[in-house]
Amino acid sequence: NGLPEDIQIGSSQSTSNQAGDAGFSQAYGLVTNPEIVKVKVNWDDGQQEELAVSESTFVSYRFGLFDMVSLEGLNEKGEVIYTSNPQVAPGKTP
Repeated sequence: NGLPEDIQIGSSQSTSNQAGDAGFSQAYGLVTNPEIVKVKVNWDDGQQEELAVSESTFVSYRFGLFDMVSLEGLNEKGEVIYTSNPQVAPGKTP
């Protein structure tokens, strides 16, 4: 759904070497389709997060180490007009 260039997406996980640090996960991107006003981030634990697009960007931070499994771009009516399922890097498991 949508064109690949509608949203440029990144995600990552970070931890420190301090005992008890659960780390954090983030998803972020640049939205180039002006019809996309919100994004919905879907995480591998089933949690979903809806974010407003601001200045053509979005960012999500959460505690714990999770992978983003998909992202949806929503228009003003809340309709999904973009869907992305990020590719799994070689050597990694989904």
